[in-house]
Order: sequence, then structure tokens, then C-alpha cells
Amino acid sequence: MRRQYWAERHGLSGTKLDLPEAVRLYLSVVGSFRADNLLQHGFGYTCVDDGFVPGLAGTDVEAYVSRLTRRSDLWPLETHAATWDEAAFMTAVEFMHDHVSLPTDGRFHTWKNCGFHGSVFDDAQGQRKYRDEVNAILADYSTGFELQMSGEVLRSAPEPMTSLLSDPLPVGTAADVKTMVASAVGKFRRRSSSAADRRDAVRDLADVLELLRSRARDVLDTADERDLFQLANKFGIRHLNDEQKVNYDKDIWFDWMFYYYLASIHAFGRLIERVPLAVVSEGRAGTEPHVGKKRSFPTGSRVRHVRLGEGVVLASKLTRNDEEVTVRFEDGHGIKTLLASIANLETLPD
Repeated sequence: MRRQYWAERHGLSGTKLDLPEAVRLYLSVVGSFRADNLLQHGFGYTCVDDGFVPGLAGTDVEAYVSRLTRRSDLWPLETHAATWDEAAFMTAVEFMHDHVSLPTDGRFHTWKNCGFHGSVFDDAQGQRKYRDEVNAILADYSTGFELQMSGEVLRSAPEPMTSLLSDPLPVGTAADVKTMVASAVGKFRRRSSSAADRRDAVRDLADVLELLRSRARDVLDTADERDLFQLANKFGIRHLNDEQKVNYDKDIWFDWMFYYYLASIHAFGRLIERVPLAVVSEGRAGTEPHVGKKRSFPTGSRVRHVRLGEGVVLASKLTRNDEEVTVRFEDGHGIKTLLASIANLETLPD
């Protein structure tokens, strides 16, 4: 973990890094990794006796890098870095993450002070060290980014919201809900995400709340429930019509909406945990699942309704005599929960 010195701790360290400065600092990290032999496993080394000893990239490193990244302006890094745009910079950051490795065994070749030649390497340790160094730069570049353990660069979350991204959803949260939340988070934080992508991610989280809505009614006042969905229904998230309020700064308000809904999902889950299922289901006859019966409309399948058109199944639940299917319909029809026996849904090919 990089230490923050006095000026930085007191907010006096200057402005955010621009691209040339971020690239300059990044190349210094790569240089230190090369000096510490963390690039040998990926890119080989030169020996006074054996000449060039190739690593994972083989003998033609430049072709190897181009083949994997589909860019010809990355390698050698120091040669091309002055011409990089943000896409090239971030591609280099991700690519190098996959090719750094800490040497844990080897030999020091003393002849003509040739140097250390690694023979055993630890990818995980090398990548962790790389992320620590690079994230200190990415955090201060532009709006802030973060290199994940997966090797993908994502947008940084506002500092007060970082725990929302790492905290697990409450115990008992359905697998479908967890998958939808994870997908929305990935879509929103992706470095290349557009305003439309971020709007879709907000809508996806609103859809998750819709799935939880029937149980949320047992823990929310009616007014609170209504207000919770006002954002998605009135501000151009779910619907596109003349009644929508769309004259706002998307860069600022999409962030706020996203974390508002993500926090609401966590809160819903914890509130629902406190309400016994028997209380939530009281008075709802015929909702027990039919043992042995299979769902006809699994999550993610596409369907068509004669009046509402095409849509995607968000969830389905077997009841005693039927199947409740929750579908997000296209063309402004929104989310509907239908009974399969009377909806006459048609399953569409993927």
C-alpha cells in the first residue's frame, strides 16, 4: 500500500493526472518491474552465454503482443508510449497484468555480471504487486480507475460507496438476483461504458428491486415503495416518452441513481431477512411450488406476448397449479408478472 504524504493527506497535492503524466508514471513502474526480474517469465531475458532466452511471448514479442491485443502500437512500450491514447494505455495496463510474475527461484549468473535468471515464478504474487503499484496511478488519473484481480480496468467507485461493491448480498438472496446485480455492476463500471450502458445498468438494478417488490411491500410503507420507483419510471431510465424528465447531467445523476438503487437492494435484503417467510406469504393461497414440475420459462429466455410484444424473462416461480413469469417487455411496456396458464407466452429462440 502506497503511503500518502502530507500534501496529499491534506488535499494539496495538485490536480488529477492527465494522460501523458499517467503514462510516464506507469512506464516507471514497468521499468522497476523489469529491473526486479518480474518480466522474465513473460518476455524472456538476455544471457551472455545463451543469448536471448524467450519467455511466454516467444522470440517475436512484438508479434505476440499484437496478436493478443489486436494493436500494433503497444510494444515496445517505451517506444510507442508517447503516441498512446487512453485505449492504448488501458490495453497495455491489462496486458502487462497478465504477463508479470514474481521469480521465486533461479540462479545468479556471475559471469560478466550477467544477472539473475529465474526458473520458478509465481503469477499471483507478481500480479498483486503490479496491481498495488498501478492502481496508485489509475486512482488519480481522470475520473479514477481500478485494475481488478481479474485484470480488467473498471471505473472507480466513489470512496463512500466502495463497500457496496465488495459487501456480499444478504444470505438467502436468490442466485438470479445475485447474477443480475453482478452483471449491472460490471456494465456500469466498465471503462468503456457509455451513458447508455450506465442508464441500462441503473434500469437493471431497478428491475432487481421489481423482483423483490412483492416481499418489500411487507417491510415498506406504500409511499416509500412508490417513491423508490419514481426515479426509474419518470427520469428516462425505463421509459422513453414525452412524460419523462431527461434534462439533467447524466454523468452526475446516473452515478447517484446507480448507487442509490444498489444500496436499496442491500437494504431490502436485510429488511426482508427480518420478516419470516410465513408472514410474508400469509394469505397467498396456492403459492407452494409443485414438487417435480419444471419451469417452462427459465430466467433469461426470450418470450412473446400477443399484446405486449417481446421480452426477457427476469424470473419465474412455480405455484401449486401454475407458473408466475416476470418479464421485462420491450417498447416501453415495462415489467409484468403474468400467469403462464392465461398469458399464452411464446418462447423465442435465443
